[in-house]
Amino acid sequence: MTNIDIKNAAAYCAIDTETTGLDPITSEIIQFAGVILDAKFRVLKEINLYAHPTPSMLTEASIKAFAVNGYAPELWEAKGAGTQEELLAGLVSFFAGCPEKLTAIGHNVAFDIAMVSATLERGNIENTHKLFDRHSLDTISVAFFCDICQFGKRGYSYRLSDLCRKHGIKQEQAHDAQSDIHASLALLEKFVAFVRAPTAKIHPSVTRTVPTKFVIRGQKGRGKAWHFSRGKYIGIPIKQIATTDPNYLRWVTKEVSGLTEEEKEYIYKVLSPKRPRGRPRKTPTTPKTT
Repeated sequence: MTNIDIKNAAAYCAIDTETTGLDPITSEIIQFAGVILDAKFRVLKEINLYAHPTPSMLTEASIKAFAVNGYAPELWEAKGAGTQEELLAGLVSFFAGCPEKLTAIGHNVAFDIAMVSATLERGNIENTHKLFDRHSLDTISVAFFCDICQFGKRGYSYRLSDLCRKHGIKQEQAHDAQSDIHASLALLEKFVAFVRAPTAKIHPSVTRTVPTKFVIRGQKGRGKAWHFSRGKYIGIPIKQIATTDPNYLRWVTKEVSGLTEEEKEYIYKVLSPKRPRGRPRKTPTTPKTT
């Protein structure tokens, strides 16, 4: 898309990183892929950067991380990798003109946000905390949500490669930032389509109806006391609430609509119990004088 006003059109930023380790403080980004999207998930801007790690930081690098992302100096050189300073300049250029508080998209995106923020802070770039909104679209969380809705339970795996296989998405190259981010966007498109589908099959455990009555009457002989069907004291006997939080019961009688007179009377009765029966106390009498 050309001649697009990024500042007004951008709504989301899909990101993925390959790094030298898992600690944002001591690790560096060796590949960054980013896609700026508008509110309809149309691509506005895209970038794919490679960078060599700083030689002095190699002692902090994880051999396991290199085994996962396949870093080798010769291979990265062939992909046009630059220095960490060039990576920083590329990040600044990519985010230039974007609005503040973009909604980040990614797979375990909190890690990628932390890595990008740490990289910009090391480069003394100001206002990095304003780059991303505190809410994000993590495809792991969205996949979990869809599994609960569709099957009533969590899935067996939320690895990106497993989710792509499950949903019929071709992943060009696992643990390549550009490939991973496009796979994540394809997954998100599938999940959005599922949520929007008018005929989506929702698991019965999710579609259970919420009781319409706020007060559930007790049943003598079955050990069930009067209680509330929802709210912060759901399922707790009203008599017990009267001893721990009577103000809540007073609030219920005033603010909750739909209570019957019988239900209100019961709550009032619980709040103001009658004095227990017993022998009346004798009041002292003064002897008659003649």
